[in-house]
Amino acid sequence: MRARVACGNMRGQSPGQGGLHMDLKKCESCGMPMVRLSDFGGMKQGNRYCKHCTYENGDLRPRHEVREGMIMYYMKNKRQERADAESYVDEIMAGQPAWR
Repeated sequence: MRARVACGNMRGQSPGQGGLHMDLKKCESCGMPMVRLSDFGGMKQGNRYCKHCTYENGDLRPRHEVREGMIMYYMKNKRQERADAESYVDEIMAGQPAWR
């Protein structure tokens, strides 16, 4: 999944004012934006999946492992109750190409 992003220049221009255009890749498993090389699974820029959804070699983890990791993220960082996090994660994953 890709989105076009317009970046302003170093003089503080806002996006779309002569800034650089680049493609923003999103993980096809969880939807996380992948900006830096370290965000990509296996540190492989062409990988469709992020570092959180893959093993060290860049291979996609099984759905249940990705789901549990996402649930734990939303419980810890977004302070959601488990049931709410499960519902939210299931909704997100249902829309991702890896899990259709």
